[in-house]
Amino acid sequence: MKMKRRELLLTALASAWMAQRAHAEGGPIRVGYFDSYWPMSRRLGDNTMAGALVDSLRAVGRRAGIELEHHGYPWARVQQMIQRGDLDAFCTIRTDERQKYALFCNTPVMSVAYGVYHRADDLRPLQARSIADLRQFRQGTYLGSGYSKQYLEYDRLQFDKDDASVLRRIALGNLDTFVEGAALKSTVVKDLGLSEQLRFTPMAFLPTADYCFGLRRSFPDAQMVIERMESAVVASRESGELQTVMARYLL
Repeated sequence: MKMKRRELLLTALASAWMAQRAHAEGGPIRVGYFDSYWPMSRRLGDNTMAGALVDSLRAVGRRAGIELEHHGYPWARVQQMIQRGDLDAFCTIRTDERQKYALFCNTPVMSVAYGVYHRADDLRPLQARSIADLRQFRQGTYLGSGYSKQYLEYDRLQFDKDDASVLRRIALGNLDTFVEGAALKSTVVKDLGLSEQLRFTPMAFLPTADYCFGLRRSFPDAQMVIERMESAVVASRESGELQTVMARYLL
């Protein structure tokens, strides 16, 4: 039994060393984020990245001993860049399409409850009990939204460049609903000065959004890196570190 535990420990240490060596030789992992998706991620004036996802991955990367480099672009472009190999990783919802070109950790870095944003004086969305019930509304989303493509009726959606643009259109009466995470309620909506005009209604029938670290399949030793990051995510959650980051931005 002692010998078996020793072998397992040596294997784990060897895997960790090999992952760290791969990154020392090949440079940092280039992580792509949506550059206008506050409080999850956004690009600041000095071109650095900030937000809940960015700080969460910084914490996980430190624990994993893997250097990460953080970049922000329009979200649809980020996904194209990862497929081409111009970026290496992202932290997002695992969709069928994304899993064709990226491997993902099983444990989410964070999970966010979803609901519907709508005008405060339009109470019709409060009666929705299913995806089908949303058909009566003019629904908006942003380009590159994997959640919308995975869970909503994609052909019924109207697209804009980012979440702020969709929210503005709802306030103006050009759209009725926007399925998104509760995090926008106290941040983007407030920053836009639309707290009185817009309302967020939680929807129990909408799946929770689990944001998981993903790495392009063509990255050297991709599976080894994912295993290393998975262990770091689990440890960061157990220590409460990721919950602390989330509370700083989302509560």
